[in-house]
Amino acid sequence: MLARLLFVSFLLLAVTGLMPAKLFAQNFGSDEDDIELTRVLRQDRYNEAMINGKEALKERRFKEAINYFEIALNLNANSYEAHNLLGDIYSQLKDHVRAAMHYQKASVLIETDIIGKSLVGEKLRNLVFFSSPMETSRNNMFHSTLNVPPMQGARTLPESHLVLMSGMEISQNNFSRYGSGGKNIYNARLYEWFMEANYGITHEFELTTKATIGFLSEIDKDVLIWQDNLQIVPEGQRSIGPSDLYVGMKWEPSRFRGEDEFSGLAIASSFKVPMAADEDMLTSGTVDWNINFIGSKRFDRLIFHGNLGYTFLFRGQSIFAKQINFNDFVTFGFAGVYMISDNMSLIAQIEGNTSAFANDIDVLNSAVTTLTAGLKYRLREDWLLQMGLGVGLGNQSSDFIGNFGLGRHF
Repeated sequence: MLARLLFVSFLLLAVTGLMPAKLFAQNFGSDEDDIELTRVLRQDRYNEAMINGKEALKERRFKEAINYFEIALNLNANSYEAHNLLGDIYSQLKDHVRAAMHYQKASVLIETDIIGKSLVGEKLRNLVFFSSPMETSRNNMFHSTLNVPPMQGARTLPESHLVLMSGMEISQNNFSRYGSGGKNIYNARLYEWFMEANYGITHEFELTTKATIGFLSEIDKDVLIWQDNLQIVPEGQRSIGPSDLYVGMKWEPSRFRGEDEFSGLAIASSFKVPMAADEDMLTSGTVDWNINFIGSKRFDRLIFHGNLGYTFLFRGQSIFAKQINFNDFVTFGFAGVYMISDNMSLIAQIEGNTSAFANDIDVLNSAVTTLTAGLKYRLREDWLLQMGLGVGLGNQSSDFIGNFGLGRHF
């Protein structure tokens, strides 16, 4: 009897001792268990928000979809998918600033996902193309032989993305002015074909190479420039051929990039290497170097770009029959771009440069300036088109400039 009482007492003690321990373990588990439980709950809520957001997006309930994806980002700030989908929504709503912001964040978060990174980068690079100024060569009489860089926006291409552009520019000028030695005439039309490649090395650096083929077509053999009673333009049969090779780099530091992804500051530098013969009047005789400072600012759908540069001319130029001491010169430009949609933008820009010949050729002593208007349009998913028309704003500026280009993204 005593043995039975002892055995029952032992069982009661064991049960009363284990139950509190079990209850404590259930209600006051370890920190690791709490963290894991919170993570699972947050993941479930994130998944639910993403599913609801995609469903709302599919039914074009954009405001509701935005709310769901914002909830998803509050639960997982590193979700490139949520940023990418928000970029798609804002793109459809024509809010290109917010679209670019979310595409940029998605491209940064998706570094380890090659396929996803490519898809996000494609959307961002399209916005970079459509928000940029017109690509013109500024063929203003003899300055077409020198390194006068085209207008640029501050934004660089996404990393590992390539844009190839090919096109043609035609400029014509009928200039007549008396100076020392006689009547100076430039009655000619310049044709220039260009092939350009732009590649995003990193999110901050972009590499550019450009080759041009030109032809100076004189009208009634009228290209006569006199200085000190000498005709200094070399005579001869002009021929079609390669004119210049350009190699350049653009750097947009992240610290100077605005949150809207369109605003920012950048520095571009380019070298021009001559390839044509002197008598063809398509290039100067030596390498030229330009450094260009770029600023871009967005106001709603309008993006403004300002460029200010300086071209250093290496001595020993041989474009003229008489050796002329060319001068370094300043380049400048201002452009406004209106983003109509994801597929089209309208552009107006004014650009030019001070004269490189002011000290040695008295009839070529003023700045040359051109006003250009055009558009950029996406023909298909990866094919891009740009067209523009321009007029000169001075005697030494081209009377007419026509520009056409066709590009493709890779």
